[in-house]
Amino acid sequence: MQELSRRDNNNNMYQQNNQAQYQQYREPLHNQDHHYQRKHSYSSSDSSHHHFHEGMSDEDRIGFIRKVYGILSAQLSLTAFMCLIPYLSDSVRAIMVSQFWLVILSMVMAIVLVCTLFCVPSLARKVPTNYYLMFAFTICESYSIAFVCAAVNDAKTVLAAAAITAAIVVSLTIYALTTKKDFTVMGGMIFVFSACLLMFGVFTMFWGYYARVVYCCLGLILFGLYLIIDTQMICGGKRYSVSKEDYIYGAIILYLDILNIFLFVLQLLSSKND
Repeated sequence: MQELSRRDNNNNMYQQNNQAQYQQYREPLHNQDHHYQRKHSYSSSDSSHHHFHEGMSDEDRIGFIRKVYGILSAQLSLTAFMCLIPYLSDSVRAIMVSQFWLVILSMVMAIVLVCTLFCVPSLARKVPTNYYLMFAFTICESYSIAFVCAAVNDAKTVLAAAAITAAIVVSLTIYALTTKKDFTVMGGMIFVFSACLLMFGVFTMFWGYYARVVYCCLGLILFGLYLIIDTQMICGGKRYSVSKEDYIYGAIILYLDILNIFLFVLQLLSSKND
């Protein structure tokens, strides 16, 4: 019983640290992106227009969106498959949970790979190098998520978190595509919110259950906003948008938004069960 209690405590601490790691490299990249988009897109004084930015035709934009969401679907499918493996084999689950250094290594590699893709645009646009790097990044991220699912050790909780995440993502995506409000101009405010939440998350490890619940709810709001912003940037029609050469970038930012939403939902459900 003491061993199980110790493992649960380690799992809670890992989930918070894992989310902090995501925010650490998610936030500066998102902030950097707004500077990057100013070079590759133009803004319009008419916020109600329905033409795509960057001189991209409707056909090109639709093709770009299909490519981004196709890559995103492949990433999520790979992640779901890797999360399923620990529940198919108890021995695999035991190895994953006991070898904590592997998940630390995967997180470090994921950070290095994603920084490489975002800081070296030539690599992110060079085929097939960009696909190789993205695949390696997805493998590392998927292993980290699979570790969390294995540590939770409750298939029903994981499935419930996945279903809730899917509902949130679909709802926010529809809202982002139908609202007239331009969320892409909120980058500065969201960055400040992210920094405050990151600091608050450090203290929740010492403040108990209710502080963690508040932290998770705020995290869901934050990454829900990120998802809306990133969806609008990919689909175009707003002040800032992603250029058609940056489909890898578009897929990765959506992928990270969805993973963070899933982690916060999973932590909420896991805390409730505990």
